Amino acid sequence: MWDFFINPFQKAWVVDYEDFKSLPFVILPLHRMLEQKLKFSFDHASQELYVILTGERGCGKTTTVLFCDDIIKKQNDPNLQCLFFHTLSPLTSFSNFINLIKKERAFKSEDSVSQFKEFLGKKKWYFLIDMPDEIEGKVFHSFYRFLSTLLPYKNQVNCIVVMNREHYDMAFRRFSLVLGKFEMQKIQSFTLDEIKEIMILRMKNARKSKSTTIEPFTFEAIDFIFNFTHGNPRNFFIMASNVFTAAAMEEKIITIDFCKKIIGGADAIELILRERCAEPTLREQLLKIAYLIKNEYHGFVDGEEQLLQNLMDKFGITRVTARKRVRQLQKYGIGEIRKDPENLLRNQIRILL
Repeated sequence: MWDFFINPFQKAWVVDYEDFKSLPFVILPLHRMLEQKLKFSFDHASQELYVILTGERGCGKTTTVLFCDDIIKKQNDPNLQCLFFHTLSPLTSFSNFINLIKKERAFKSEDSVSQFKEFLGKKKWYFLIDMPDEIEGKVFHSFYRFLSTLLPYKNQVNCIVVMNREHYDMAFRRFSLVLGKFEMQKIQSFTLDEIKEIMILRMKNARKSKSTTIEPFTFEAIDFIFNFTHGNPRNFFIMASNVFTAAAMEEKIITIDFCKKIIGGADAIELILRERCAEPTLREQLLKIAYLIKNEYHGFVDGEEQLLQNLMDKFGITRVTARKRVRQLQKYGIGEIRKDPENLLRNQIRILL
């Protein structure tokens, strides 16, 4: 049973194409739909593909866009080209885009728009954009203005963008004419069966025997961790890694009682902060803030101003620090902020776990 040569869950999320190719992957209904759309666009020159994928942190946004990248690469067609972006800086103007491309090729034209057309040539391009969680306001607005300038080239340039739901909500109010050209799809949390499938694949890759059993986990233990993390794959793997590491020391069977013992009465918020936040004082304060939102506001704050004042009074911190702490909860995948474009103090804050 314990024939593992590595912790199968120690890498909780995918960062780049190398990770995507090295870690097991489960095809979900959304992936099948995207594959069909991509292949249809390959076969029909005039078929455009403009898709936005939204979801909470840790739900598999980067993995999904890398899946699209992999499909395009596998076509091995020189007339089908793909560019993957994990930063928005090159996508804020034609000149910034060309400055990136100039590192690899020279242009005959002098102005950036003509150079962009020269770059496109007669090929069909796919721009895959993995929007960062944290974006400066100036870059945010410039990106959407640049998207609007791409629309005249939509027969040649296809775009698949993955972003947090809060970014989409904030952007749609200001750039609805641009985003209205995109099909929006939501990346859902994993089902229990999907979690079990990818667990088995990960453990198979980490075993000497290549067995496809769920051992050393029991089904009840998997259910427990799944319910703990609400089907968020990143958070699930963080929890599974903690439990696996503890059990490996004595090669124990991982039961629901063992999971509870390792967790030590903590909930998913505490475990995620324990894993991802190294500073003890900050971790403790973030935990208290998350519990305050859950207990006093039932997990949802309709208006950031009232929360900030409450945090200032209870923790003796400044308004700037209070806002920073709320955003750190979001950074760690514990909270979500729905931004109001007119007044930031009317932002909505929700605890996800």
